[in-house]
Amino acid sequence: MLISEIIITLQPSLTLTVGKTSIHSVSSVRNLGVMFDSCFAMSSQVQALCCTLNHQLRNTARIRKYLDEDSCKHIVRALVTSCLDYGNSLLLGITKAQLHKLQHIQNRAACLICGDGSSEHVTPYLTRLHWLPVNQRIKFKLIVFVYLPYVSLSHHHHITSLLLYRIVLITLIIYAFGSFLTVLGFMFSKQLDPVVILHSV
Repeated sequence: MLISEIIITLQPSLTLTVGKTSIHSVSSVRNLGVMFDSCFAMSSQVQALCCTLNHQLRNTARIRKYLDEDSCKHIVRALVTSCLDYGNSLLLGITKAQLHKLQHIQNRAACLICGDGSSEHVTPYLTRLHWLPVNQRIKFKLIVFVYLPYVSLSHHHHITSLLLYRIVLITLIIYAFGSFLTVLGFMFSKQLDPVVILHSV
């Protein structure tokens, strides 16, 4: 059963009081650019993505007639596909309806680049642009996450690909190892023994 298909009974709204300040619970929260809802169904993230990317596609469509295909491809890659790929490993297990919304965004982007306003027969456009469908992009990201540790341990000196380097950075951001990186940076800057830092914490 998919995570997003599990029915979760929500608890009543909670309030945390710190001094004279009251902190109220919310149904969704943004962390490092990704929206998390209380059920971790990622519906808030999908909705926010669709709203933002539809706006970007409409604006790009207004100036499409002034752009050649290569320029339009760069604009769409910067404003649309980069947003689709950011944090997409967290979308594993979302419903088919949510996947359909994101796929519709990608189809519109492909049609915009190839100069066709319709969304029919979009598969040749995706093949021509070398774009994987959204669900396959999610699986590809996760496969790369599994493959990276193996490569880094056995053939570390062969990892020169810029794509792999960017994926490593995005992985660190997504999983929010902020506190760990802070302690690590403090350790190297002060040149202290890790055991001393752990005992001091």
